[in-house]
Amino acid sequence: MKIDTIISDLGGVLVEVDKAAMARLLAKYSSLPFEEINRHFSNRILTDIDIEFGKGLLTPEEFYSRVTSQLKITGLSFEMFRKIYCEIFRRKEEVIAFLRRLSSRCTVALLSNTDALHMESWAALLGEDMKMFRQLILSFQVHKAKPDREIFLEATRKLNVVPQQCAFIDDKQEYADAAGKAGMCGIRFVSLQQLESDLAKLGVSA
Repeated sequence: MKIDTIISDLGGVLVEVDKAAMARLLAKYSSLPFEEINRHFSNRILTDIDIEFGKGLLTPEEFYSRVTSQLKITGLSFEMFRKIYCEIFRRKEEVIAFLRRLSSRCTVALLSNTDALHMESWAALLGEDMKMFRQLILSFQVHKAKPDREIFLEATRKLNVVPQQCAFIDDKQEYADAAGKAGMCGIRFVSLQQLESDLAKLGVSA
């Protein structure tokens, strides 16, 4: 079946994510060392708090309360926490431009493990480029997260396609593999040149 739907991850593909910078700022308000705080927010080691918030099971205020308590953070208001927590994204202009061109030739959607606070930040950062996405499939809204098979199937339902029509792009091999198990073509993002080559092999080009 022809691939005509491209579903992209956000962090590591369309935006760079610098959680270490956030951890350094939070460490100024904590009795814990930077290393421990940075470990908490690691992309590889997510705590129950992060997972619950990413699935929309906690409000932003509940997340703030639990994180500040666990990380022994004091003297930091919710608004200041929000600012520090959200200023971690940077646009990857060439990849964004490529997907924008692609969106004129096929369906483009966004699927991400993210939360309500982070969405405010990256959506503002992407600005007008948000319009290229036919659908947003966000973990905190659908209450499912990668690598759960159901979040990929939720994407197909929202887009009214079958998995075999879709290529899913993610910088993590585990998630690309999970998309493959759901019936999509999973592509691990390494570089724009590699992505263009992999999509061209599937008959998709900008």
